[in-house]
Amino acid sequence: MEDNDLDVLQLCGYSLVVLGFLALLINHVSVLMGNPWLIPDFMRLY
Repeated sequence: MEDNDLDVLQLCGYSLVVLGFLALLINHVSVLMGNPWLIPDFMRLY
């Protein structure tokens, strides 16, 4: 059971990193395209 819990935690960590990277990538592309409205104001990074 301990190994399964560790695997779940690692998967959660990896998924959070991937989601954060995708958010940054989408934000960067949307700003380059001049369409910052693709991302809400609270997620927008300059």
